[in-house]
Amino acid sequence: KSWHKSTTKKQGILQLATTKQILATAGVGDKQVCIYDSIKKQVVQTIGGGGSGSAIQAMTVGSTSDSSTMVVVATSTKSKKDPAPVVRLYDDENSVVAETKLDEVVVAVDIHPSNKFVCVLTNTKLLVMDATTLKEFATYKAAAANDDDTSTTSFTAGRLHPDGMLYVAGTNTGSILIWDFNSMKLASTLKTASETATAISSLTFSPNGYHLASCSMDEASLGVGATVAIWDLKKQKILKTYKDASSACFDVSGKYVAYLHNNCDGDNKKQEICMAVVKDWDKIVTAAPNKAGDTADSLVWMESGMLVTTSSTKRGISFYGEESSDGGGEKMEE
Repeated sequence: KSWHKSTTKKQGILQLATTKQILATAGVGDKQVCIYDSIKKQVVQTIGGGGSGSAIQAMTVGSTSDSSTMVVVATSTKSKKDPAPVVRLYDDENSVVAETKLDEVVVAVDIHPSNKFVCVLTNTKLLVMDATTLKEFATYKAAAANDDDTSTTSFTAGRLHPDGMLYVAGTNTGSILIWDFNSMKLASTLKTASETATAISSLTFSPNGYHLASCSMDEASLGVGATVAIWDLKKQKILKTYKDASSACFDVSGKYVAYLHNNCDGDNKKQEICMAVVKDWDKIVTAAPNKAGDTADSLVWMESGMLVTTSSTKRGISFYGEESSDGGGEKMEE
């Protein structure tokens, strides 16, 4: 089934986000966010171009207290209507509840577990906004990192802790900043073991918040040379490092961590989806190879137990889980 349309076959899906049975996908070419209900097995909502025809820079999805869907979309500057980056909040009727203009490119957006706040990470600061009006009431800046040269430090990835008490942001220098959400102060800074400064490309927490998975992406195709590090957040140390790996995520039970393993033998590029056992990190319980040329660059685990992967160059969305009645996993193609 075709979720996203594009005049260029190479353009695919930019980002995945999930909450309960809802999966949200942001298209590269059609500039749309599609909301998929895994129980109804259909797209139930489509937000076109962030409502303005602008390219989507970041997005997330959440549920309100009455179980309705709320979607936060951040657009880029490539639009006549939006000459500056804009963050918009949508309800499940595609209505714009609130919007705000920014002076910097947005890196990540998150909805606080209380549904009272929206966290918007830009290149140089974290903005905490009211979830109903998107009015800013707190700001954290990169200069608080005490890096050697804060003028060149920029944020490249961000994620809110499951309990909403901490926010982590990765930088282009490989550092990970941890902010205390209550005190509005920098709590700690994690340093990766890389000899060279490598930007943090993604961050994700385990459901209980004990572990953090960070991906450091080298400038190499298919993630070859990239590294996934598993952190003990309390002890602030790396427990395990997976090389040539990217885009890690934990399952809802917190028992497994999945990641994309990439390797390259000359022109022969291969990729497989690996799952390791939490606290027994060297035990790989499965390794599912992707089809030739069918490579993914993002994955997320839904509450239903389905592992979802997608690519920024293809519009197919793959679902991995228990075998279906026809003997294969569900996969949606163009």
